Amino acid sequence: MATAKKAAAKPAQTASKSTALVPWEQEMKATAVAQAAKEKVFGSVKSVNVQGGVMMIDNEAVEGNEIRVIVLGSVFENQYYDGPYDPKNPTVPVCYAFGDPEAEDPEEAMAPVAEDVDDQQHSDCASCSLNVMGSATVGRGKACKNIRRLALITEDALESPEALAEAEVRQMKLPVMSVKYWSKYVRDKLANELGRTSYGVITLIKVVPDPTSQWKILFQFEELVNFDADLWGAMKKKADEAVKGLITPYPHQADLDAAKEAQKPAPRGGKAQPMKPAGRVAQKAVAGKGGKKY
Repeated sequence: MATAKKAAAKPAQTASKSTALVPWEQEMKATAVAQAAKEKVFGSVKSVNVQGGVMMIDNEAVEGNEIRVIVLGSVFENQYYDGPYDPKNPTVPVCYAFGDPEAEDPEEAMAPVAEDVDDQQHSDCASCSLNVMGSATVGRGKACKNIRRLALITEDALESPEALAEAEVRQMKLPVMSVKYWSKYVRDKLANELGRTSYGVITLIKVVPDPTSQWKILFQFEELVNFDADLWGAMKKKADEAVKGLITPYPHQADLDAAKEAQKPAPRGGKAQPMKPAGRVAQKAVAGKGGKKY
């Protein structure tokens, strides 16, 4: 993926005419690379979002409002926000829980982890008063939203086991009104008709208008993935890793607020300079396909 080029920083000292790295420089560079590999941008899970009925990748609208992907896995998520949604100041849910991906009934034992959430509403989801119809402050639904979280990769990852291992995983959250379309697709089309898991097919995910909920997310089977032994092994490993990523706890809101505050420029006269945003990732169309590559 292409990124914007940054201007080279001025050296603190006069540079040596030789371009060869001395031993200590080689060791430091190797250590720096290893250290950087362990670090992740705070609270920055990359995603495919839908804003006002428009599918977005890296803050850009996706052409055609659809994307061809392999869905590596999905998890149940219950999330409760104690205030209205503010697109200019997004927050994490104050209470949430994930379903066990390995359980026969993922909803049965869902419960918030007290140390992970900011304001635990109940010890378990099944008996929580916010997880019943009519508990929402607006409408007749639930105050706690029962959604799905998907892990996606684009089909160019199928070029080789190595490409699959390195493929970027994005997450996508399905709103309450679109969950039923995912469930029907997995149950009726994939399992009953094709005998395939979601990572055994290429799926077209598209956002379309809906008179009831303004917009909805639909799923359409495109084609089977043709596996050999190596690609199948790589896919199973990739799917397992992706599902583990789906149940990673949210950061605490206080930590997010502190991180945002630290990004603000210093007052005039201060020495600190505001951080410049990284170059925006460019979207590329998958060759010969209608969907998009993120």
